[in-house]
Amino acid sequence: MKTHRIELFGIPFDVVNTHHALLKLHYYSQVSLGEQYFCVTPNPEMIVYASKHPAFFRILKDADFSLPDGTGILWASGFLPPLELQKLSSSRRKKMWKIFLDGVRSLWQFTFDRKNFRGRIFARITGTDMFGDFLATSQAKIFLLGGAPLSAKTLAENFPNIVGYYDGKVTSEKSAAILEHIKNSDARVLFVALGSPKQEMWISEHLSKIPNIRFAMGVGGAFDFIAGKRKRAPFWMQRAGLEWLFRLLREPKRIVRIFRATVSFFFLALRERQKLL
Repeated sequence: MKTHRIELFGIPFDVVNTHHALLKLHYYSQVSLGEQYFCVTPNPEMIVYASKHPAFFRILKDADFSLPDGTGILWASGFLPPLELQKLSSSRRKKMWKIFLDGVRSLWQFTFDRKNFRGRIFARITGTDMFGDFLATSQAKIFLLGGAPLSAKTLAENFPNIVGYYDGKVTSEKSAAILEHIKNSDARVLFVALGSPKQEMWISEHLSKIPNIRFAMGVGGAFDFIAGKRKRAPFWMQRAGLEWLFRLLREPKRIVRIFRATVSFFFLALRERQKLL
């Protein structure tokens, strides 16, 4: 199942809607033994982190399936120029203050005139939504790794195809035992909820050691949300791109992470646009 891909910040994104993304995950869960796929859901915070950590950048770049988890990614897909408009001559680069004004104008249109905003990615697809939809529609055997205490247990009690879980602390010393547990479960699908970048780095390091797994995917706080252990932002806030505000109001300690996902990401996009034009 081929999908159209574009590249933002050097990282590929698959341009799909939620329905086709779910079909892709179902396809991955049914491939033959020996095939393995790694799915990621980059958001603005992850992009900022990847810009400073080459190993994590490589993980995102090499992933088999990449879904845009964040309205900032949708905005960047319109603000950053497509390949055919990119110029390599540094003599043609705009000054940063002009790029800044372009960015402010672009954000304004994206926020208040979305229907006329020309982005190349048209849908935000979150790890939580993909996890919930997959649980509701698949009979594939699933293993859950991570999440808050009792979240995975609650899900396993309600979904019989969850054949194993581990919600204890994940350390390098415990990895061998965890891998053995996953192998013994005979699961085909692995969802990891350790938060980024830990979950992606864990999958990248260990996926090849658990050959029964057909695809693995990091899903952040999805276990806690779906199990009802944490409250997610109202739908209207999710749709408006204000989920970060909801989390900030409930968890003020997240302010550093939210700063990276908003302000730092905006200025990273400005530098990327200047580099590409």
